[in-house]
Amino acid sequence: HPKSYENGTHRVRLQKQALTEERNKPLDPEMQCLLLSDGKRSGHQNHVVILPADGGGGGIAAISFVGALKIPGVIEFSLCLLFAKLVSYTFLFWLPLYITNVDHLDVKKAGELSTLFDVGGIFGGILAGVISDRLEKRASTCGLMLLLAAPTLYVFSAISTMGLEATIAMLLLSGALVSGPYALITTAVSADLGTHKSLKGNSHALATVTAIIDGTGSVGAALGPLLAGLLSPSGWSNVFYMLVFADACALVMSEAAACGFQQVGKEAERGLVCASGGFLSPSAPKHPPVKWAE
Repeated sequence: HPKSYENGTHRVRLQKQALTEERNKPLDPEMQCLLLSDGKRSGHQNHVVILPADGGGGGIAAISFVGALKIPGVIEFSLCLLFAKLVSYTFLFWLPLYITNVDHLDVKKAGELSTLFDVGGIFGGILAGVISDRLEKRASTCGLMLLLAAPTLYVFSAISTMGLEATIAMLLLSGALVSGPYALITTAVSADLGTHKSLKGNSHALATVTAIIDGTGSVGAALGPLLAGLLSPSGWSNVFYMLVFADACALVMSEAAACGFQQVGKEAERGLVCASGGFLSPSAPKHPPVKWAE
């Protein structure tokens, strides 16, 4: 007569004859984990082990696109990266032409000189990572560097005509302040948001969150050079005004993310919020505030 076997959410109804036939079949290579360390089958032949359908993910489904957007900070940091990438990629594509027109260098030397912006970005990314790890405040670190980047871009447009030395110094400084937040958001911030406490241990959101943030940033990467091409005939000063405005927008988004995380941290301390879109009773376990995003 039939027997019923249940494991978690899986229920399987098997006949004794079917069990006997399956027991006599050789094991599939993927089922070798059911063997003991000495290579023999388990002595409990009547036990049926059913593996989860998701391959060991604990039965937790991957987060949806809308669910990822509900994670605190994802939308804000996505828009922040959009504006940061807008500035960075505008420099990447238009800087050689700008140096050629302003410093009157040939194309080869202008191209070589423009790489200093990326060199500054290397040091800026390292500096942003060190500061954010020490302070445990990702959003505040991004906000500080973006705050300093806005006047730096304006000063760069003003003193780049004073000579080659001034141009080199401003390229290194601008690259560090612009690319630092860009590097931080695409790495540490994406990882932190993908493992946010509101997910309650669901680690299947990391790739989705990273894709949303980096994909939104790519919109800015395409939009920045396009706007620069439209504005450059009217003067390079208008291009730099656009870059300063974009940097200010990135600053606003990073501060909005910081304020949002502070609010979530306060609510978590009171035991009111347990996850994105869910609530706990006042007697629920309390979580510490999110220090890294303050």
